[in-house]
Amino acid sequence: RKAMLIFIVMFFHSAAEGIAVGVAFSRQLKSQFGLYVSLLLAVHNVPEGLAVALVLVPRGVSAPLAALIAILTSVPQPLL
Repeated sequence: RKAMLIFIVMFFHSAAEGIAVGVAFSRQLKSQFGLYVSLLLAVHNVPEGLAVALVLVPRGVSAPLAALIAILTSVPQPLL
């Protein structure tokens, strides 16, 4: 149950990050700003994914499945 809650929260968190990237590439802003925000979020997502996986493994989720779940939480980011 907690693992599902973590997945849902991180899923919506990534959706908000995807919207932020879209806004950063707005025509009203310089294109370098969009690249900067994208780079920062990419760096931010590495420890975030590790945190998700490290919470799941002690709860009985296998390491490969935890890695997959961590990756799936970031799916909405490029879509929004």
